[in-house]
Amino acid sequence: MRIKTHNLIEGQKGESKAVDYLKSIGYKILERNYKSLIGEIDIVALDNDRYVFVEVKTRTTGVKGLGREVVNAHKLRMIKNSALSYLKYNRIDNPKMRFDIVEITGDNINHIQAVC
Repeated sequence: MRIKTHNLIEGQKGESKAVDYLKSIGYKILERNYKSLIGEIDIVALDNDRYVFVEVKTRTTGVKGLGREVVNAHKLRMIKNSALSYLKYNRIDNPKMRFDIVEITGDNINHIQAVC
């Protein structure tokens, strides 16, 4: 139970760092931790007129590999379906959109745009 709590706390810290980073480069944060019946999106943001659905992966060190390595086809499918749910719920038709990953490793931030 202790490891799960530690991971949750580190994940929340990473998401906050990702939000601060995205704001610093001009993104407007629309929502954090959007939950649908299908899954969750860590951050929903606007980059100019493009909706960006962001998966945040936090690592305290690089020992266990890169965060992007755990974002597999199944995870991307869940994010895409959750994004469609978000758009439908908010009545947003025919938007420009993109799916990004923000990796947080210690104090380093790696922003990977358009992962799919």
